[in-house]
Amino acid sequence: MKAMNIVLIAKWESVSQLETCIKSVAYHNSEVNYYVLNNDIAQEWFFHLNQLLKPFDSQLIDIKLPSDQLNAQLPVQIKLGQIPQLAHLDKALFLSLDALVTDNLAGLYHYQLGEKLWAVRSNQQTVLVNLQAVRQNAFLQQNQLSPESFTGPLADKVTELGCDLPAKFISNSGDSAIQLLDQPWNDEIDDHNQLWWQFFATDWPIIQQKKLLIPAQDLVNAPEKVEGQENRMQFIMAANYNYQPAFLTTIKSLLFHNQNIDIHLINPDIPQTWFNAINRQIWPSRLIDVKISPDKLNVKDVQKHSAKELSHVNNMTNALLYLHELIHCPRAIYLDSDVIVNRNLRPFYDLDLKGHPLAACRELFIDPLINVGVMLLDLDKLRTIPNLTSRMIDYYQHHEVSTASESVITHFFFDQYLELNFTYGYQTGSENGWSYLHDFKQMDRYLPQCYCLHYVTGDKPWKMLSVVRHRQLWWANFDLSWAAIKQHHLLPIQTKFTSPYQVMICTGDQTIENFEKIVQATPDIEFNVTAHTPVGFLLKKMIAYPNVHVFPEVLMPVHQQLAQRSSLILDIGYGNKDDQLLKAALEDGKFVMSFKNTQASSNLTSYPNYLVFNDDSVQEFIDTLKRLVVYGDLSN
Repeated sequence: MKAMNIVLIAKWESVSQLETCIKSVAYHNSEVNYYVLNNDIAQEWFFHLNQLLKPFDSQLIDIKLPSDQLNAQLPVQIKLGQIPQLAHLDKALFLSLDALVTDNLAGLYHYQLGEKLWAVRSNQQTVLVNLQAVRQNAFLQQNQLSPESFTGPLADKVTELGCDLPAKFISNSGDSAIQLLDQPWNDEIDDHNQLWWQFFATDWPIIQQKKLLIPAQDLVNAPEKVEGQENRMQFIMAANYNYQPAFLTTIKSLLFHNQNIDIHLINPDIPQTWFNAINRQIWPSRLIDVKISPDKLNVKDVQKHSAKELSHVNNMTNALLYLHELIHCPRAIYLDSDVIVNRNLRPFYDLDLKGHPLAACRELFIDPLINVGVMLLDLDKLRTIPNLTSRMIDYYQHHEVSTASESVITHFFFDQYLELNFTYGYQTGSENGWSYLHDFKQMDRYLPQCYCLHYVTGDKPWKMLSVVRHRQLWWANFDLSWAAIKQHHLLPIQTKFTSPYQVMICTGDQTIENFEKIVQATPDIEFNVTAHTPVGFLLKKMIAYPNVHVFPEVLMPVHQQLAQRSSLILDIGYGNKDDQLLKAALEDGKFVMSFKNTQASSNLTSYPNYLVFNDDSVQEFIDTLKRLVVYGDLSN
């Protein structure tokens, strides 16, 4: 029997809901191809999920679409028929993220549509589509539907092309193959949505072994408090629900190195059931729900009143002005949601503050400024400062500040804080401001023993494309299962596709000659594409192929490292290319391959190891590439 094809639509901030939906499918079904339509999910996430799906003989396929196509207000069955990457599929089942699978889907998937092109249930939460018939339908071909044209009689005619899915397959209760819910992740657990929360809370090893899910009753009540551990380390974080993939990775890294701790998570919108679900996994450590009102967070709009470099920061940063009021313990370490903990923090936690109210590192490139992403706080001492909160808010509201709460904390405490060296808060992400390799070495001397690694600036490691260093360390912590954390396994070594056969392309344009054909024909070769500028969607979408990695606005040390690792260079891009890179490779004896349309100037093509192919000789190019990466020369 052929594998079932399931299509889902998601974005980065909803990957937790996407994974829960996939868990429910995998628990009841094997041999499934999951096509995920998206425009911002990193390829490391797909690599991670594909490792988890191997026992089910299933795979996850990354389909990158431009945002206007992804968000087009068209019926999903029409949208799927217009996507080139799905053109090879005859049939597909679309599931919204709040559709929960409760049984084997074979009966639904093989439901006979007759002359109808699709069958729909409940506002397109689930659609079974005959994609081949959709693509071949004369009416749809003639009308070329778009969001603007999909109105009135035309919409009615399209409706007539489909039918309703029988209720025996899909219902609002759990007595069918699919249960339809309404964003269950936003509500506390009840009789209607409890199965969704059970799948969310159940770790993948249990899903893989098809064991019983975590009982619903365990998610209703918080775990028992651990008594007699007054010396437990206390930590503070602040985040909203949409930031879950990031802050949960920080929590994983913290728990990987530190056991029996309390983490106070300040938030405005995370359900208590979510806390119960995580606490079941991490006990005897505890995640404590600390609610903050939106009024406090909106004391000033960060996006309107901060420097453009803070475009990645939202109003959750304003929670830092209330830490001493919200958290009732003597001292604590505050961690931003873009921090990875790298070792046990007990020596840091027990640090002698010498009477200072807080200890932190300075900002690497903005002086004078305290980096508030990692702070040791004497909360008792902060609470003795008269009217501290009201004074900070008054200053914040009546002054232009470039870095939001960080500027406010610096104003009040710059002369009082204990400055720490970068061992306590190694900073990465601002490397674009570093001119020389020397700057990297200056910071990297702190890396082996650093307590925390802080990804400053908006170039975050979870972004679809980023040039931040130590990106794979973040993903290694993201990949940790709760079982691996408890057993303190080694961090995952591989977080994306890697190959001994590495090839580099440096381009000044998003168009790369015959690139997709070359990539499809050589899945065992790793292609590292660098650009000194931002890149367009034509190049971005290529990371849907696991063996393609794209480095926009590449840092020179990273650029040089990729060149050294590559066995040869492909000069098949357009625009302003890196002639120095090409010349260095040629003089080092490496082969450079190009097409006539993309070949470099004559002073480079004159080298005997610069190979130029006719533009239509793609297969010859591919055959030569395979020989060169395996054997290193053309003699075989």
